[in-house]
Amino acid sequence: ISGTFGGKKTTHTKKPKPEFPLTEGSSGENVKNLQVALNKLYVKYTPAGQTPKLLKEDGIFGKETKAALDEFSLAWGQGNYYPVNQTDLEDIVNAANA
Repeated sequence: ISGTFGGKKTTHTKKPKPEFPLTEGSSGENVKNLQVALNKLYVKYTPAGQTPKLLKEDGIFGKETKAALDEFSLAWGQGNYYPVNQTDLEDIVNAANA
């Protein structure tokens, strides 16, 4: 980004938003990985004959992703996974792929 300020030319580069922790409003590949893992867990643990509720795998951490994460945290009994750090994401992905 460049422009002038006080008559002087300025240049500023936006710093990229850190990837972690993942919180509501976060977006990107890590959020999508979280959504995919949560969907796998829904499919894996939904009783036979019932339809699992699946998240949209759009890479946007919204209310539905937060609710699914809260549900997973309670069911898994490992405490609160919010906000999601890199280790949390790895744990959830590993659980989904086990």
